[in-house]
Amino acid sequence: TNSPTPNCYGTSYPFGALDYPDSGNTFSYVRFMYPAGVTSLDANLYYFVNGTTQATKFTIATFCVAPGADVLNPTFNAAQTLSSTSAGTANTLTTVSQVGLTVTGCTAGTSEMLIKIGRDTTDTSTLTLSRRGLRITAHITPAS
Repeated sequence: TNSPTPNCYGTSYPFGALDYPDSGNTFSYVRFMYPAGVTSLDANLYYFVNGTTQATKFTIATFCVAPGADVLNPTFNAAQTLSSTSAGTANTLTTVSQVGLTVTGCTAGTSEMLIKIGRDTTDTSTLTLSRRGLRITAHITPAS
């Protein structure tokens, strides 16, 4: 698979983003330990596009690596599609959210989670989507 292109933006301050072109399937990955006590995870993606009012789609797929699991050839859970429309002004930060990431196969406290973030090229935008960030919110039941 292809990766999005890392790029540097900004005139008054520099910042990085991952550029997802419309022309192909590109994916980036985030990896972290799946926290103990977790009951669910939500995701917010932050992106911008150099165009006005673009109908966009990202995908998120998850996989958890338990001790003893194959780390070279994981089978990801089915991708979830995050649809949004960018702002009416070019290069404006847009947020798209997924409440309840699929966590099938994950064991809280013992699994490493991989999140695969892609561009769904079936969206109607023909422009590059520049992803600035990702926020994962873990809903946790405290230990008693």
